Amino acid sequence: MLVPAASVPQDFSREVVYTVVAADGSKKAYTVKVSALPQPAAVIAGFSKDTVRAGEAVSLIGKHFDGFTSSIQIALTGSSGKETKVNFKLIDSTRLTITIPETIEPGGYRVKMAKGNTQAVSVKSLLVRVPLPVISSIRRSNILEGDTLMVAGRFLWPERYDYRLYALGDKGEFICSPFEKNESKLVSDLFDPIHKMNLPPGNYKLSVFIFSGEKAWTDAAQTIRVYSKELPFITGFEGNKVSYRAAETVTMTTRAFEKLNARFYQVQLLGQSVQYNQNAIYSAAGKQLLISLPADIKPGAYAVRIAYLSDNGSTLYDQDLDDIITITQ
Repeated sequence: MLVPAASVPQDFSREVVYTVVAADGSKKAYTVKVSALPQPAAVIAGFSKDTVRAGEAVSLIGKHFDGFTSSIQIALTGSSGKETKVNFKLIDSTRLTITIPETIEPGGYRVKMAKGNTQAVSVKSLLVRVPLPVISSIRRSNILEGDTLMVAGRFLWPERYDYRLYALGDKGEFICSPFEKNESKLVSDLFDPIHKMNLPPGNYKLSVFIFSGEKAWTDAAQTIRVYSKELPFITGFEGNKVSYRAAETVTMTTRAFEKLNARFYQVQLLGQSVQYNQNAIYSAAGKQLLISLPADIKPGAYAVRIAYLSDNGSTLYDQDLDDIITITQ
């Protein structure tokens, strides 16, 4: 018989005494002491790539990465000695993946891994480059020829790099003047006026790229449409009103309506899984386009498109509006 029984949980961080009782009643005590073997220090032999952009992931390659994940810490050490902790994912004992913080300063970094009471530092440096600039939003994507374009971007560092807006359309490619150097550090979601684009009418894909040094950019993801000054254009809603009720009259302000010989004006209200087409009336005296909302229009948000129609009902021209109107109860 064993006392205590083997099924009884024990705390082996300290000595545990077991007593064996023989059939004749004789006893013999055994002391059990559990000692953890020291874990070998990790070895960082290299990286999956020697150059990485801030915000991207890179793998560390080496050995002895195994152990309790909670006991592992990874940090990047720059030339100034400042350490920046990074998140990681352990793959196996020879590989783990780290994610470079988006806001870290560009430069060379040694990677330090602390595991328990041991530390390892990479022999080679990991070169971190500035993140690629990204257009996060455009204030207005339907603009009139000659208008100022306003964009919001991420990962912009105008004090250090020369950023340009690049527009690619069916009439060619265009590069704007540099971003204003009004920030001394990495900025996010900065609305910056873009002047001197001089884009002719048409559709364009936009991207921001680093014009100096690396000449790097991301794939264009944002689109705009530039409308001709020589054709009709809706400039907005009267009084900037964008909330209406069913059967209410919507008044839009216009320019250059006299430059297109349109017979009819059709306003298309595009909602979620529903569309309404309403004929509009143009007031030449007030330079306004007016529509009466349907009495049965469903509450919700609606995009607005204007179609300029000929005598036979064919579309001569169309315009999408940036403003969304909301129909309330």
